[in-house]
Order: sequence, then C-alpha cells, then structure tokens
Amino acid sequence: MPFSEKPVPGSLDGKVVEVESTSPPSNKDEQQALNRQPIQKRRGVAIWDETQQQYSVVTFNGEQLQAHGHSLTECDPGDSETGGFDVVWPGGSLASMEEFEDKVTNLLGSQQYCVIQGFGADQPRKDMVEFAKERDYTRR
Repeated sequence: MPFSEKPVPGSLDGKVVEVESTSPPSNKDEQQALNRQPIQKRRGVAIWDETQQQYSVVTFNGEQLQAHGHSLTECDPGDSETGGFDVVWPGGSLASMEEFEDKVTNLLGSQQYCVIQGFGADQPRKDMVEFAKERDYTRR
C-alpha cells in the first residue's frame, strides 16, 4: 500500500493516540483548559465519529477532545516494566469489555501481572497510589 499523507477515516478508532492539535474550542473556558494542559499528557484513545467525520479522543487524564485524523499519531504505550501499560480500560461496548477480559486473562496467565491504563484526573490517581503504598500486600 503506498504512503499517503491523508489518513483513512476511522483507521485510528480504538487506538492509543497522541493529540498534536484539536478542533477549535467552542468557548473561552475550553481554550483556557487546553492552554494549561501540557501536550505530552494529551494521550488517550481515539473513537471515530462517522457523523462528524472526526475523532473524539478520551485522554488518560479525563479530557474529551475533538480532533481530525491528521492531528493524531498512533502511540506505542511502551513496555509495562518500564512505565508503559499492557491494556487500556475498555469503553462502554460489550465487545470492548470482552476483548479487555481476554487480554487481561492471557497476560495474567503468561506474565502473572497486567498493567491497566485507566482514565481520570491526576489527583485521584495520586491519592490511589498513596492509599496502595499504605497497605501491606505481602503474601501470607
């Protein structure tokens, strides 16, 4: 298949992407929020919207952005042993939940652990890490 500058519509659906730019914000508050957000944290999962002919990207820090395919780059999440993750928490469809369950089950069987990337704001995530550090997880 020859190289094309224009991505195939919908080809990034369900993929982990990095957002390089977004559709113009609809109001001043959205613009201010985008200006405060460092670009390196704007990674998430792309969901193709056939009606709008663009992607809705749910970022890992909880934003929902609108972007065209040319402003998205598919990302390799990296190895879970070096700070990446194995799977992304699924969207709302039954098919994505079943695929998620299969991946997690296979990973637990093969490597005995699975790093799952979820969605949400930074502070609750930090609170959960602190909560986990306070617990004793040694086997008895």
